[in-house]
Amino acid sequence: MKTLLPLTLALLGAVASPSLLARVPFITWASCPAELTGGTWPELGERLHCGKARMPFDHLRPDGRTIEVGVVRIAAGDQFKREGALFVNVGGPGGQPAAFVASMAAAFGAVEASDPLHGDRRRLVERFDLIAVIPRGLRGGWTYECDAVAPTRHFLPAHRDDANWKRAIADARAQANACSVHAETAYLSTEQHVRDMDAVRASLGDDTLNFYGISYGGRVGATYAALYPERMGRMLLDSSLMFHRGYRTAMELTNDAQQDAFEKRVLAPILHEPWRYGQVSDAGELQGAIRGFADELRPAWHDALISPAHLAAAMTMDRWVKASGWRNWRSLQSLAAANRFSLDAATDGAIRQAALELTQRGASTVAGQVRRRHGNAHRHDSLVDRHGEWLNLAVMCNDESWEPMQEKIRARADRDAFTYTQADGSQIFDQLTCAAWPSRVARSPDFGVLETRAPFLLIQSEHDASTPLVGARAMLDRFPSSRLVVAKGSSQHGLLAQSATPCVEKAAMAYLLEGRLPEGPDRETACAFVPGEPYQDLTASYEWDDARL
Repeated sequence: MKTLLPLTLALLGAVASPSLLARVPFITWASCPAELTGGTWPELGERLHCGKARMPFDHLRPDGRTIEVGVVRIAAGDQFKREGALFVNVGGPGGQPAAFVASMAAAFGAVEASDPLHGDRRRLVERFDLIAVIPRGLRGGWTYECDAVAPTRHFLPAHRDDANWKRAIADARAQANACSVHAETAYLSTEQHVRDMDAVRASLGDDTLNFYGISYGGRVGATYAALYPERMGRMLLDSSLMFHRGYRTAMELTNDAQQDAFEKRVLAPILHEPWRYGQVSDAGELQGAIRGFADELRPAWHDALISPAHLAAAMTMDRWVKASGWRNWRSLQSLAAANRFSLDAATDGAIRQAALELTQRGASTVAGQVRRRHGNAHRHDSLVDRHGEWLNLAVMCNDESWEPMQEKIRARADRDAFTYTQADGSQIFDQLTCAAWPSRVARSPDFGVLETRAPFLLIQSEHDASTPLVGARAMLDRFPSSRLVVAKGSSQHGLLAQSATPCVEKAAMAYLLEGRLPEGPDRETACAFVPGEPYQDLTASYEWDDARL
């Protein structure tokens, strides 16, 4: 293990002020643990290093307390042509970037430079370091632990009575207190993460910071640009959260888009051919039946209705339970195996298979238990672990002031229960938890700064239900210097290097390598999505995931 003096210290020498030197961290570099980066990555050789730095709790008000922050660096392949560093954020809050950025570097480096569509990936990793500053609280630095409070509440969408609402409030207060026992907790925020990034930039000796962010990573990049506009280089936002309107608005956009996708992909085929699925032909009656699933069923299945066959299976089994009473999951599974679901043989087989999947899911789910989710970080074990799940909550509670009026939150709970098929009450519970959060010290950035600063590029799928296109277009309208490239026909969340879509790949790489934006008078351009071999299996990360963001 070796400690490298930051390049900026060597350059500044004796003329640097003590206050400036204090802001440039010493980073202790070493080889990367395989369990952190998802492998040893021999193709990266000596270019791959992991580091640790002590950062102040609060960069603007240092008081001597520090927190350990991890950094992953893959040095530019050609140091003689090095132009800077590209900082990468995978989303979340709570996404672990270590394995992602190593995989990205290896995959980009394996591309032939002569490839007419993808060759620029190779040029990118030859000229730029790839840097992942690991968010505070995740493996690689100090890790955030938060004890889960055993819930006393029942499944909120189905139990909105006064007694259960009081239990939910009590659970939320207990959870907020349990998650705030560490002194570090108040400083787990987007603001402090961005200031950690700038400290690493200074340590590398770079004048500017280039950035690539996915999903919530858009908020990270925009926060950096707002706090350090003079240091912001190129900023590519992929499937970005609508960062300028707050988390709750982003949640509502996601919920609306996912409900719309459910109605088009799952509900509409049944309404078109109700005889095939053995269901009624009235949309309102079907929606009401879903909301009225038996208490044993809805908590287990609310987010598992991913196809017309799954919905038809759930509707049929719910009728059985209401007619004969609830026994157990094994009995329901036996009924599903023995009964006919459709007069059409192929459809009957598909519904029966879906029914078996649903009963197996139910048997492994504790009815009424609210599971934590992963925000907008890709749902991959290497990207989101238990530390990331709890960090997700802490960052959202710390970043913004939340609605303190329980009556207003309860009104949203009622609306969500009737509006969103996949709602499980966890968004409402998180809002109650954030409302009870003991302390908030994060400073909110002024995103208006971005209206007059250097341009940035947005890339977006037309049918992304996690961060919908309407949000990307709202950012395009708000920030005149931005540009948007849309992959038409795609629902994929996370686009860069995940397909062979020419307008996306060429525009993104031209911008990252040369700062060139798409030409022409239109600030929004588009082309048809072209499937391709992704360098990471992220394509299934979001479909029907009722993520917060």
